[in-house]
Amino acid sequence: MRIDFFLISAMEVSHFGPVVRALVEMGQDAVLVSPLKPADEVMVGWDPPQVIDKLVKREGLPYVKECRLDADVVITTQGAQIIHQYTGLKGRMMYGMGLVPPSEVDEPGMPFDFHLVHGPLSEEVQFRYHGRRSPDLPRERVRQIGYPRLDAYWRLSPSKSNTILYLPTWGEFSSIDAYADEIAKLSGEYNIVVKPHHGTFYYEPERMAKLRSSRMMILDFTDPPEQAYADCAIVLADIASGAFTEAILLQKAVVGLGDPKTLLCEVPPEMRCFAPSLIGDYVRQAKTSWNPELRSGLFATSEGSDGQKAAHAIMEMAGIPRIKKAIKTLLLGAGSQRTKLLFPDGNREWGELTTLDINPSHEPSVVWDLEFPEPLPFSNGSFDEIHAYEILEHIGNQGDYQAFFRQFYDYWRVLKPGGFFCATVPRHDSEWAWGDPSHKRVIPSVILVFLSQVEYKKQIGKTSMSDFRSIWKGDFNFVARRNDGDHFMFCLQAVKPARI
Repeated sequence: MRIDFFLISAMEVSHFGPVVRALVEMGQDAVLVSPLKPADEVMVGWDPPQVIDKLVKREGLPYVKECRLDADVVITTQGAQIIHQYTGLKGRMMYGMGLVPPSEVDEPGMPFDFHLVHGPLSEEVQFRYHGRRSPDLPRERVRQIGYPRLDAYWRLSPSKSNTILYLPTWGEFSSIDAYADEIAKLSGEYNIVVKPHHGTFYYEPERMAKLRSSRMMILDFTDPPEQAYADCAIVLADIASGAFTEAILLQKAVVGLGDPKTLLCEVPPEMRCFAPSLIGDYVRQAKTSWNPELRSGLFATSEGSDGQKAAHAIMEMAGIPRIKKAIKTLLLGAGSQRTKLLFPDGNREWGELTTLDINPSHEPSVVWDLEFPEPLPFSNGSFDEIHAYEILEHIGNQGDYQAFFRQFYDYWRVLKPGGFFCATVPRHDSEWAWGDPSHKRVIPSVILVFLSQVEYKKQIGKTSMSDFRSIWKGDFNFVARRNDGDHFMFCLQAVKPARI
């Protein structure tokens, strides 16, 4: 059986590694997959390919750089849109168990065929929150697997050193700004080691500078986590981070940093430090093995053999049928063509198809001129997919940015949350791009960045990107962009609500 584990982060090598090894020992063709991506297509949170290459080689794991789209099973830690082109079973293997619920509950995205979760609490959470959930997934398609990532820890001898391991997360819940200076003051009593989040290493230079200027020893974010845990006596971790619950699993003395207003479960007060000035008192009073009920609620662990447990769960799930979502699709400028060329959900069928064309002789479902300035004759959130093959170059005019954003806002409007817009156009450097007298514009890859609200936040003031946020109120993620001969193909996913 062919099983792909799709990587976006170097951290996932240790997450998937024990499961891949167990499957290979069972005689299965299991590999890590990390497709090479151009620099301008690497999303925030993805590690550069060379970082993943180095780590995979160090761990001696089977690894390929081309997706095996016909693999029997594909596993990711992310949403199903990441692996949309695969045709086999799709599974999600949770990565870490944070205790802070999301501020917004997204509409469910593409469904998974099965979920692998850490324990009872995470099983409940995955049914309740964010686009990685599958609210209609039967309970028998969920398996509790513990935490394979830390299997190696149970074969190590814990140190009795006087060492604090500080594990800050990144983003809004990071404790670095508020706590790092106070933690550094403890260096007269303890050896202090900090392992930054890879997001901090890549995207938060000011926080990295703060850590480097402290008296703490900095570990590389790719260093094996189990050795760092074994070498410490006390763990300091942001309570919103999965590192906090990892320390609970390993029965370490742990202090959670920060004051999130809502947690997914009760945490004893002696484990929660609300004020940076009190961190010394909490560290000196930290105790181990004090809450077995909390631990068992978080992780259904076998202490050293969770990788095998996960491998057996995958093999068990491999025999179930795929979940097929009933989709509604709109085909723009259909003409007489009814062949589906792009497969954003791995489904080669149209589902419930609506066709739209200006020429009634093609017998479209709707006769419509896409040059009309009026909105498309469909209500908001009508379709799971919109396909436009060799039509966008025929409408609008090069440089008419208002028409460009108006058209794409309308496509975004009629898509469901998480819906896909798939298109093919002539390559901008093809002789056919302007050689055809009916072509009015080109759609190069770079123009798509103007459809992502995240790209504006990343690039405005730092690159030459113009700011159209005053008129562009939609929002898309990039799912796929590639050249194919004289054609450029791309797939976007509607983000609703827009990240404005």
